[in-house]
Amino acid sequence: MIIYNRLKYIRTRQIKLYSTLVNFPLPNIQNSTNSLDKNFEFSSNAGVNNKLATNDVINIKSSTVSSKDQTTATYLSTKIRAQLSLEIRDPEQIWEIYTKLSSLKTSTYTNLLQPSEFHSIIKLQFDLQSPEGYNRVLTLSKAFTSLGYELTPKITLLTCEALSKLNKLAELESFIEMVIAERSDLLTTKLSNKLINTLLKTHQYTKAYNCITRLSNLGIQWDIHSLLNLTQLNLKLGKLTQFGQAYRSILINFNSTITTKHFNELLNQVLKCGHWNV
Repeated sequence: MIIYNRLKYIRTRQIKLYSTLVNFPLPNIQNSTNSLDKNFEFSSNAGVNNKLATNDVINIKSSTVSSKDQTTATYLSTKIRAQLSLEIRDPEQIWEIYTKLSSLKTSTYTNLLQPSEFHSIIKLQFDLQSPEGYNRVLTLSKAFTSLGYELTPKITLLTCEALSKLNKLAELESFIEMVIAERSDLLTTKLSNKLINTLLKTHQYTKAYNCITRLSNLGIQWDIHSLLNLTQLNLKLGKLTQFGQAYRSILINFNSTITTKHFNELLNQVLKCGHWNV
């Protein structure tokens, strides 16, 4: 009897369960679609968020690299400064440090070297009196101006001398033209004389003569050394009338300062050029 009642109870439960399943409402298709859309939207947003998170990681890495470069740049510039402060300075070691500094993939180092320090580095490389040293001068001069620093008379002259020593005559002429056209404020009598002398050393007599003419038009006040250069150029180019004018200018403007040495220089110029009638 007990077993019979138990089986009857189980059977009753099965019938109720079946009835429940048969009458269970169908799922709402529209609701399901909306649910899918929501899930897709969430998935899309997750992708965007993942991308943003990736960008954040990249930015953090970039910031870390930049910070590392900044630290390295500060360290290297301090080493250069320490080398420049020594009584006996090693141009090779300074150049090696500078090369490491300039190779950093950041512009932060550019503000770490002052114009006066660039001057010292350029002068040290020039004093090596070697093609390698002169090429370094040109590299440093270009870096100096690319940093936004304005050319100085000293760097202008050393750049011209380096170009002259390397026999880069076209570049020398272009550089002087640039200085005359864009930085005439630098052109004192002293610097102008030195630029002319640089051209004379390379035997660029016509270019030197043209340069003197252009500088004169800018109002440069020539001293006796300038006029002696001009007389030399006039003779070499066969401009005898202009030679006479320059000679008279020397006598008129520098009568009180002209010396036997100056007259001897004029005479030697005449003898070397073979213009005996002068």
